[in-house]
Amino acid sequence: MGKFIVPNIFIAGTKAKAQEVNENFASIQEELEKKALKEGSENQTFYVANATEDGQAVSKNQMQTFVAETNNTTLAKACADKLSLFASSGNTDNEGNAELITFSDLELTFLVGNNYPTLKGNIQGENIEIKEIENFSLSGFANGKYNIFVNKNGEISVLSNNIYIQPQEPTLLLNDIWVDTSIMPDRILQFNGSNKVNFEGLFIGKVVIENSEITSVTTIPYDSKTVTIVNQSHNAHIIETYQNEHSWYRIWSDGFVEQGGIVQSMGVNSARTITLLKPYKDTHYSVIASFRSGTTGSWGNTMGAYPVNNTQIRVVQGWYGDTIAVHIQWRACGYLEG
Repeated sequence: MGKFIVPNIFIAGTKAKAQEVNENFASIQEELEKKALKEGSENQTFYVANATEDGQAVSKNQMQTFVAETNNTTLAKACADKLSLFASSGNTDNEGNAELITFSDLELTFLVGNNYPTLKGNIQGENIEIKEIENFSLSGFANGKYNIFVNKNGEISVLSNNIYIQPQEPTLLLNDIWVDTSIMPDRILQFNGSNKVNFEGLFIGKVVIENSEITSVTTIPYDSKTVTIVNQSHNAHIIETYQNEHSWYRIWSDGFVEQGGIVQSMGVNSARTITLLKPYKDTHYSVIASFRSGTTGSWGNTMGAYPVNNTQIRVVQGWYGDTIAVHIQWRACGYLEG
């Protein structure tokens, strides 16, 4: 470290005064040189003022730590301002708008690589560059609205889900995405049906299917920050199934439940009350039943069936043939209780 430059010549009105002031200058210079040579304490609380008030110098390591922490804070704020859920750059049209996806029949084509720019973005803090995305077929997809995502390997997924960008945790259904803005940088999570996990992809587009045809495709703007809820509703999908011998049910994401079973060896000219596997919210549900004699043959023989309440149904049959027991097959469908 270079020496401190302190004036050491003072011309005063008297020789005695000049000597006194010059001695003071020399003392100041000596103390500054001592402070400059100190390494400082690595355990000291870091206050810049302490370097002069407490006789402690700021060590090199402390200064480097301070600078690194300052840079990290600035970087975190920058990351929060630029959500990694969205691509940062890629192909554009003549007006500079994002243009990544075209379609023909039920096939999506992506304008990435070859004669088009690569697609860039940041996934969970990792800068990525996608050089090619293969075509993706929507054959077999039901009518509805879907979101289009790509992972760092260029693999496409098309999901019917909601995307939330907000500090409060929303009610999440299967495949929903939540950008948690309550912390910096933002967390991007996806609900897998049981837990929230880090989402490893970029949201690049939307597609609408009507009458088994693609009717529109939209590319999400690069570095978008304005999306709150992308889709207002999901296409219903099965979220739970159950089967035990002849009894079964399946529950859909919108609360619709199908269920059924077989009652064996029901007496002729009789009725039977059956408890549902899953209760419905009221008696406005459908129930059908049929029967056959023995363990073979067709279930084509219809019989009476009706709701008793939201937890039970009643089946009635009047077999006029042989006086043998018959087997009853029943099914019900409606919306869950609550």
